[in-house]
Parts: sequence; C-alpha cells; structure tokens
Amino acid sequence: MFIKRKDIDIEKILVGAEFLGSGASKEAYLKDGIVYKVPRGRYVLARAGFGTEIEYPDTMADVDSFLEKVCDYEEQLVWPLGQFAIEILVWEALQALEKEGVKLEHFARIKDYYIDKNGVIVIEQEATDGGYSAWEEAENKNGDIWGALLNEINHLEPILKERFNISLRDVRDGNAGIIDGRAVLFDFGISTTTSLDDYGSYSDYCDDCCDSYDDEGSY
Repeated sequence: MFIKRKDIDIEKILVGAEFLGSGASKEAYLKDGIVYKVPRGRYVLARAGFGTEIEYPDTMADVDSFLEKVCDYEEQLVWPLGQFAIEILVWEALQALEKEGVKLEHFARIKDYYIDKNGVIVIEQEATDGGYSAWEEAENKNGDIWGALLNEINHLEPILKERFNISLRDVRDGNAGIIDGRAVLFDFGISTTTSLDDYGSYSDYCDDCCDSYDDEGSY
C-alpha cells in the first residue's frame, strides 16, 4: 500500500498530548481533538532505521510476507507494525465499500496515516467519548447502541471476508467509544487469515526492551 511520508517528528507533535493508554501494539494520545496512534517500540523502530524503507502490504494476502520482512529487521516490532498494517488495510476496505454506497456509522474514522521522518508509522483518528457515563447517556437516548454496532458488523462481515479476506476480531466494548450517541469501533481488529498470532506480542519482549531503555520515552 502507498503510505505517504511526512517531514515531521511525531514525538514533537505529541508534546503536550494526553496519553490515553496502550494495548498490545499501539499507544494512543489525544491532542486538539485528534487521536494519534503510534506503535509500541517506536524508538526501536526509529533507531533501527528501516521504517522509511520497508514496504507495507497491499492486501491481506501480502501480510504474511510483510511480517517475515519485519521479523528479519526486528522481531519485537512484528506485532506493532503488523497491527498497524492490518488496521489500515481494514480501513481501506471499508472506504472502498463506502464509495459503493455502504453506510459506515459504527467505525471511528481514520483521518490520516503516514510515516514520519524517523520511519515511525502514525494513524490519526477521530476521537470518541468513553467511560460509563458516556455509554449510559447514549443508551438512554438511543436505546441498544451496542446492538446497532453489531448489526452493522454482521452485515459487513461476509462482504469483507469474500472481497478482502478480512475477518474482524476483538469486537468488544473495550475497543469502542461513543460519537454523537452511536457506539463506534476505534480498533478494527485483525484478520484471522494472517500469521501474526504465530509471533510473540510486543509485551513478550518487555524485559529486553527495559534492558535498553533510555530517556527518550517508554517502549
């Protein structure tokens, strides 16, 4: 896939941003109404120097070979970079369907994605409301908002599988928030057809990362 390069340093962009949390592969920050997703281990990525060179996969069929290439560079980055590649592939598939008239009401929209000058891949996404009060308010106003989200997922699943070999996984409230009273996914899961699960998650390398930790930031 084509991912544009930007002559920016994402670390400088994130100065003053609110840290929202981290998962198995990503860290998320909120600034000026935009959620910035960056890979865990991005300092390793920047120092390794291959982030600006590696080609990201065009389709799900290309993901396994992409993961092998990342593994050849830095095994601990397979999970983070694999997750980013797959999430972008899912979003591109959803965008293709939307252009054909399919309504997307239950996905937090990705605004942009790019690679910064240090080779760090970044996803910018619209922000969601979270927490019990936001969900309660939305449910009181609009009823079964989670059921509405699942209905859209169930409608899209066979189309995504047949046309793009994509199966959404990990569809749960922990990966969803509220926008305008609707429940929306902000993490699009991964495809069951890739070999990503055969690799250790980033957390499996935590001890090694901590051994090389420095003042640039968390791994």
